[in-house]
Amino acid sequence: MLYCISMPEKLKTQYYRWMKIDDEIRKGRYPSAVDLACMLEVSVKTIRRDIEYLRVMLDAPIEYDASRKGLYYSSDDFHLGSVRVTGSEYLAMLLSSRVFSQYRNTPYYKSLGHLFGKMKDFLAEQVEIDPDLFETTVLFFGGPLTAIKEVTWSALMKAIREKQAVSFSYGKPGAETPSSYTLEVYRVVGYRGDWYCVGKCRERKAVRIYSMARMSNIKSAGNYAIPKSFRLEDYVRGSFGMFLEEREYTVKIEFDPDSAPFIRERVWGAKQKIEELPGGRIRLSFTAGSLVELSMWVLSHGSHAKVISPPELVEMVRTEIDGMRKKY
Repeated sequence: MLYCISMPEKLKTQYYRWMKIDDEIRKGRYPSAVDLACMLEVSVKTIRRDIEYLRVMLDAPIEYDASRKGLYYSSDDFHLGSVRVTGSEYLAMLLSSRVFSQYRNTPYYKSLGHLFGKMKDFLAEQVEIDPDLFETTVLFFGGPLTAIKEVTWSALMKAIREKQAVSFSYGKPGAETPSSYTLEVYRVVGYRGDWYCVGKCRERKAVRIYSMARMSNIKSAGNYAIPKSFRLEDYVRGSFGMFLEEREYTVKIEFDPDSAPFIRERVWGAKQKIEELPGGRIRLSFTAGSLVELSMWVLSHGSHAKVISPPELVEMVRTEIDGMRKKY
């Protein structure tokens, strides 16, 4: 009687079977379909389907040797192309999955979760740390997320893959009725919980940025090509706001000793410099392409921050403070 040793359930996946079949044949063991079926705890019929798939779909040069009653490769050129993933690499991916949690408002987030689950089946070594424990101890808290409809995301991704422009309705904040535009999408950018399409608007005849959450009724609108001269950094910098203004600003802000330690910990913008001032104060300077979000950031520091320049930012903060004073 033939006995087969039991093996973990996770090893009974289709791709694992292909790898095992490839490994047994490559090592010159001349395995038969019965041998492989016993080893993988599946039916002989399943193994024969796997072998047929490898032959037809992956061009595997699998032949049968009647004298040895087993399978062999008639050529050494075939490679299944498997990727060996170590336990430490898998844990690194788990960590990245926590960071990607800030993008759970996209359909790709679910696919990412499925991918990490599948990767467990292809580890080249045993994972010494419990992944479930790891996921509960390493957390990532992003900002508020915008709601993006799956039909919107899917339609945009399909258009980008096929280099198809899109016509769509766009709901501007405060507008009673949506506007209609046609966009040649050059890039998709994730920024602080929101996703944006950057590309040429045919109606405006210029590169514009649109929030995916405000786009609807997306339809294909013909082919396009991305100009070689296009550079994303000419339109998006991402430090404070997605929407750049016509000019670049040199920003200087002074912080008192209470806020200074926190400001030193990060890079807040391009060409950043920190100047130490008497009494533990610091002067932070950097360049920015927009002032709207920057003014909100300054205000979030309350009396601990003072804008030195540019004058436009000084005026924006002063106006906001005056408005707040009238309410309180």
